Order: sequence, then C-alpha cells, then structure tokens
Amino acid sequence: MSPQAHRLTQSRPRGLHVHESSILSAASAFDVGATLMHEVGIATSILEASVAETARRPGARLVAIGVRVGVLSGVDVDALRFAFECLVADTEEQRVVFTIEACPRVNRCDECGHEFPSGSESPFTDAPCPLCESRRTRFVSGDQLDLKFIEVEEP
Repeated sequence: MSPQAHRLTQSRPRGLHVHESSILSAASAFDVGATLMHEVGIATSILEASVAETARRPGARLVAIGVRVGVLSGVDVDALRFAFECLVADTEEQRVVFTIEACPRVNRCDECGHEFPSGSESPFTDAPCPLCESRRTRFVSGDQLDLKFIEVEEP
C-alpha cells in the first residue's frame, strides 16, 4: 500500500442500482444460467458501497476491495469474481484489485471454548473438539459475507 493509500473497513455492502445487462449477456455466453444472478446482486452491492465510500474523499481513486465469503454463505466465489469483472469492464474501476478471502466453517467447543475449523458442510452437524474430544460443539462461523476493506488512494 502506498503512503497515500488508505484502507477503509465496512461490515456489510449496501445498495443495488447498477445496470446488469452486460453481465447477463456475458453470462449467457458462458451458459452459467440463473446461478449467477445472486452473485451479480452481491457484486453490484460491493461495488456501489466501495464507489460511494471513495466519493466521500474528493479526488480519491478506488484501488482495491476485499471481501470475506464463508463456505456456508451460499455464494459461488467464482461466479462472484466473474460478476465483478463484468461490472467493472470498460469502467474507471477496471483496474481495481478484487480480493476474496474464503472463510471455513468454524465450531466452538461448549466444554473447553476452543474454536476450530470444521470439515462439516452443514451448520447442523457438529464436529467433535480436537482438543478435549467433546461432542458438545456448535457452529459459530462460516456463513459470513463481509466487505472486509476498501483501499483508496488520495491525491
């Protein structure tokens, strides 16, 4: 990050008002179907929140966006990346670096409090604690979809 770049954080993206026609035509060329529609809305919200935050800083340029996507969020990471790339194609944001951090499912042990990544693909099936071997564990993370950071460069 350059000395004049700033990293901003925000918990959730907001707003949805970008035209999606270019994404839909590109999606049909790849035959990705209706599955992409969910990710188009998410990518649109992420981009709009980032552009709005950048606009609050006169003369600033959007450099990078980072998101966290949990394995149980229902978001297809490849489709999200594709939707974002289609949204920014031939725009000022075309050079924005889009980073996706995949987050695993995490459980917490009710007995010892240890948090650990779980191989279970369901929030309803709990894995035993690797420290104390208790079966009393609960799902605590892995369904998130967070706007982790927005990086802007100011003049």
